[in-house]
Amino acid sequence: MRGIVLEGISASGKSMILNLIQKRILEEYPASTKLFISEHYTQRMLEHEFEAHNLTTEQVKRHTERIIRSLNVYQSMLGRSKFAKRPSGADTFVTIERFLFTFLATQSDKVGDYSTTDIERQLGKLSKMNIRQYLLVLSEEKLKEHISRTLTHRNKQWADYVDKKGGADGIVKESMEWQENFLKLADKYKHSIKTEIIPIKDWDYGIIANTIFNNEYRD
Repeated sequence: MRGIVLEGISASGKSMILNLIQKRILEEYPASTKLFISEHYTQRMLEHEFEAHNLTTEQVKRHTERIIRSLNVYQSMLGRSKFAKRPSGADTFVTIERFLFTFLATQSDKVGDYSTTDIERQLGKLSKMNIRQYLLVLSEEKLKEHISRTLTHRNKQWADYVDKKGGADGIVKESMEWQENFLKLADKYKHSIKTEIIPIKDWDYGIIANTIFNNEYRD
């Protein structure tokens, strides 16, 4: 198994970069098994609980553990098969949009008692499956530019969300706080899972996607 978790604040370019990575995987490894897990399954499945102020640490722990177990099924099957030493076309390529760091960085008041031991254990499981993390970061000025640009092409729900947060300035302020939390988590748990920080300076999504692909998926 080879894979990545791509983390980052809203409008950092996650979806675009993941689309480009997935396109290369499809083109260069057409016979392989591909698991593309979007934020709808990693984070947004619990959105209703968060918005209703019912989200608990145990809910997040159970949810993230289910995802890890589902990945481990593929890892175990491969490990017990004739392809274990030379996976070739039987290898599994995983891309995950947002995961544990998103819950910890953005909802710390709800999951504040998520123990360090549990976090290290879950991140360690990902690492053992050869899954690495990449964290996209932006300057405040660059984020303002990205938010303004997204308002020209994203759907009405996104525009309503930005408005609810107090407009572009409000969402930028909140997002920069989240990003700082992301960076603290990356440093704290760097021994549990490799996390590479990628600054978004220009609209260089293609370069970033190619770099990640070459790092993690290239034979």
